[in-house]
Amino acid sequence: MESLIILFFMMLLGFIFLIYFAAIVLTLVCNWKLFEEANEEGWKALIPFYNTYISCGIVGLNKNWVWIMVINALVSIAFSVIPIIGTLLSVITMSINIYFAIILNISKARAFSKSDEFSIGLILLPVVFLPILAFGKHKYIGSSKPCKDPFMDFINKNILKKN
Repeated sequence: MESLIILFFMMLLGFIFLIYFAAIVLTLVCNWKLFEEANEEGWKALIPFYNTYISCGIVGLNKNWVWIMVINALVSIAFSVIPIIGTLLSVITMSINIYFAIILNISKARAFSKSDEFSIGLILLPVVFLPILAFGKHKYIGSSKPCKDPFMDFINKNILKKN
């Protein structure tokens, strides 16, 4: 009986892994298609952090977000072993990542002539709405209406001393 339970959970984990892998492949294919529609080479969607840099350029966001993402990853890794500080920093970096994902998805929907309501779908159900965006009928209009980014405005004015 015990071996059947172990077998069941192993099969369940294998099924979950297959679904997760399929979602990753679907996301990569959709991003490849969106990059090509935005006159970028599709292979750029496959490289971590570089695809974020290109995505920021496509939708009109500040490309300094890439450095914030790299710093977030390094901080999360470096401080994860410290009990209280590591947990606090992980929550902060995760909050920044969620904020960036929201800004990026709103700007992505606008760059591909979709409504702000569609961007809510991109944020909450990306596995459904990203293929709709990539393979549906839309027009790439570029970064004419990127989402206002008060966080990056603050960094540019107060930390980087840019106007």
